[in-house]
Amino acid sequence: MRHPIRKAFLVLMLALAAVSAHAQGAVPADNAAARGVVAAADFKLESYAGRVVMLDFWASWCKPCAASMPWLTAMQRMYGKQGLQVVAVCVGKDEKAMRSRLDLLDPNIVVVFDPKGKLAEQYKLEGMPTTFLVDRGGKVQASHIGFRDAETEAREAELSKLLADKPAEGK
Repeated sequence: MRHPIRKAFLVLMLALAAVSAHAQGAVPADNAAARGVVAAADFKLESYAGRVVMLDFWASWCKPCAASMPWLTAMQRMYGKQGLQVVAVCVGKDEKAMRSRLDLLDPNIVVVFDPKGKLAEQYKLEGMPTTFLVDRGGKVQASHIGFRDAETEAREAELSKLLADKPAEGK
């Protein structure tokens, strides 16, 4: 294994993120219904210009989607101050089911509800979950279909590279 300590650290961070969110009541299950959710029609990627955006499409019925949520939370917590914004776009039609998953996400993750699939159509979604990495200029630099723990190190390396690319002055 190339980076056993790094992998162990990531697993530990994911576990701590989940325990911390629960212990601190960051988004308790009973308050998930009160959490703000952006309607797909109101979501504008341009609003995040200058930030790296991890645009993740998911649905409440998708098991790999649920498995990816602690990792999305860990990425937002580790890299948010460096300019990362995770945006979790739910393409399911059932808002109650969508809200039942929000306790798995860091409160700093922007949640978008897209029951009509308008954003999914715009991004030509092919599978669930699908993640797009968008650079500070708003250009999609990478996309990944599905979620596998074995790929998180490579995805984090892509993310780190995008975060290291600072925007030009005056832009």
